[in-house]
Amino acid sequence: MRQMNPMDAFMYYLDSPRTPNVITFVNLHDQSTVPGGPLTFRDVLRGMQQRLHLSRAFREKIARVPLDLDHPYWVADPDFDLEFHVRHIALPKPGDWRQLCILVARLASRQLDLSRPPWEMWIVEGLDDVQGVPPGGFAVVLRIHHSAIDGVAGADMLTAISSTSPDAPPPAPAADWRPEGAPSQLRRLRANGELPADSLVALVPVSVRDDRKPDAVGNEIASMAVPLHTDVDDAVERLRRVHRSTQQSKARKKAVGARTLTEMAAAVPGGLMGLAFKAQSGLAELARVQMGPNTSVTNVPGPTVPLYFLGARMVASWGVAPLSDGVGLFHIVSSYTGRLTLSFTADRAMMADPAFYLECMEKSFDELAAAARAHAG
Repeated sequence: MRQMNPMDAFMYYLDSPRTPNVITFVNLHDQSTVPGGPLTFRDVLRGMQQRLHLSRAFREKIARVPLDLDHPYWVADPDFDLEFHVRHIALPKPGDWRQLCILVARLASRQLDLSRPPWEMWIVEGLDDVQGVPPGGFAVVLRIHHSAIDGVAGADMLTAISSTSPDAPPPAPAADWRPEGAPSQLRRLRANGELPADSLVALVPVSVRDDRKPDAVGNEIASMAVPLHTDVDDAVERLRRVHRSTQQSKARKKAVGARTLTEMAAAVPGGLMGLAFKAQSGLAELARVQMGPNTSVTNVPGPTVPLYFLGARMVASWGVAPLSDGVGLFHIVSSYTGRLTLSFTADRAMMADPAFYLECMEKSFDELAAAARAHAG
């Protein structure tokens, strides 16, 4: 049994039916590399059973303190049921990219059952018409509550249940487990006549993870607010100012100590912290005013070598971040084997045209790339 640290508890209090605070990882796999032929769902269950000991987050559930007088605790679930957490589904024909995105969006908008260990894994078959995935490929959609992990810890969990070769043996078994008791947005806004006069602001998580504790799970993050300088027309000058603002924010965090700021939250009673945030969210929704950042941007470095899930090579990986009231757009920059991926999660009511936003991001990237080439020449 262990108590949530203040940041983990904060992530727990953030969760609501409107804004489930869940991190989602989506990995696409090629079946042709599996030794002995395609995986079956029974193979997946057996493989996951052999790897549950690699992260305690898989088997721990949340135990609340009466009246929320203190932060909740993590306790081992005495009724843990692997088949509740690992689920099987298939896309209908033709099994294309749009169908996969729709399914992932639906899964990402669902709350997790917080009476059980807060994670679920979906094995999605039928990816027969997804670019970059050979016919017969499948996706692994892993959803974990933000109170249990941050992005870095989540990427570490994915690495733990994977291997660096298709025929790697399962990890050594652990001791018997015993349960315990109970800026492209700028182009889009301009096109729709919605760009505010003042600069938009991004919330950027900053890792304060201690390298001396590589096995730690939970949230080891602080955050900083970075102006996006959307009031500057020139793309290169705007990028310079964003870079300058980011460096200044980092310097302020370093001066006070990001970990110090995080630990100060321990002085706030758990119930009070939860009530304060829910009151702020409710006020923002009621008054329809912006009370915080406009968007979030986070960077999650991924594996640098190919990974295999029970022998199936991972060919792509990206994330789906949780949204909150007032912040209906979240960007994740992730990497895998030298390839950088920028994905975003958007509230459908706030952005009804995500395809146009993607087009805007691509044009903005091309604009900055052209400017960089001209500067280098």
